[in-house]
Amino acid sequence: MNRSVCDAALYAEGFRNIQGLFGEFFVRAGSGEWELYAYPEVASGAAYSRIDIGLTRAPEQGRSIRGPRHRVLSAQAMTNNLPRIISELLAQSLDDTRMRCPKCGTRYVHLKEPHSGQSWSPFLSCDGAAMLSGRGANRGFACDGTMRGVAPIIVHK
Repeated sequence: MNRSVCDAALYAEGFRNIQGLFGEFFVRAGSGEWELYAYPEVASGAAYSRIDIGLTRAPEQGRSIRGPRHRVLSAQAMTNNLPRIISELLAQSLDDTRMRCPKCGTRYVHLKEPHSGQSWSPFLSCDGAAMLSGRGANRGFACDGTMRGVAPIIVHK
């Protein structure tokens, strides 16, 4: 994907670059509690291989996307779909209950996707699924909820 075309599309919609040259982009969502966040994966000096766009909590360090994410795979998809992506994410930011874990209802869900060599499908997992203590059958989790019926990744080609 042509970096300059994608960057221009993001800037035109009000996104700001966080870290300079090949950084991350964000724009504050309407409620102020959420930010629309775009993370480009760099393929080479002047190109991105993809850009993931989603919502992150505004004051949070690390900017982890909560809820489903939009994955843009071409510059044309970026220019054609960015206004709709932003509209969907802004609506989602106003009703963040749709991003909360259906099991505990208090934490948000985030994307879990397989790494190289793994064959399971991506899903949305509760933020409380981090191991708290123990090993094997004795391990403890704050919550092991998963969100079903919602696409964890919406791909735009």
